[in-house]
Amino acid sequence: MLIDIETGIYASLILYIFVLIIRCMKHKHLSRSLNKKHELLVFLAWVYFSGLTVLTLLPIQCPPAKLNIPVSSMIQLNPLSALYPSRGFSLRNILGNIILFLPLIPILSIVRKRIFRLRNAILISLLFSCSIEFMQLVENISGFCSYYFRQVDSADVILNTIGGILGFSLYSLWKSKSEH
Repeated sequence: MLIDIETGIYASLILYIFVLIIRCMKHKHLSRSLNKKHELLVFLAWVYFSGLTVLTLLPIQCPPAKLNIPVSSMIQLNPLSALYPSRGFSLRNILGNIILFLPLIPILSIVRKRIFRLRNAILISLLFSCSIEFMQLVENISGFCSYYFRQVDSADVILNTIGGILGFSLYSLWKSKSEH
């Protein structure tokens, strides 16, 4: 059975509905009402993180299949690999990896009601990106990605982190302009 992107989106929305029901019950039990603006922001964060998960980790094969591919060919440590003609220069890949992480820091800042410092924005973006690449490696090694092989790429980590920094910069700029 192949768990595809569409299935991942539906599963995420169903899970969000259950989470929202639990949150409503918790607030009702505490005799508090939900802040609709905050709940909308939480929903947008849920959509973003679900989309990030779906785009980077699906489709997967269940049950896993055995791959006869050496681990060394699953990992690309050269950060300039995205520019090599053998891989196919892909402006779409470069921009996609940057754009994918643009909303990360603004969403976390809004939901957590605090602005991160640049150092923290870099660290968060780097850790999120490394986590995704690690999960892709686990998928490859375990055979969950038998139909759709992903190469773990250091260029993706760098580009995602650049996207996080740009998102942080744009959000900080917007926040400073809105306060004046």
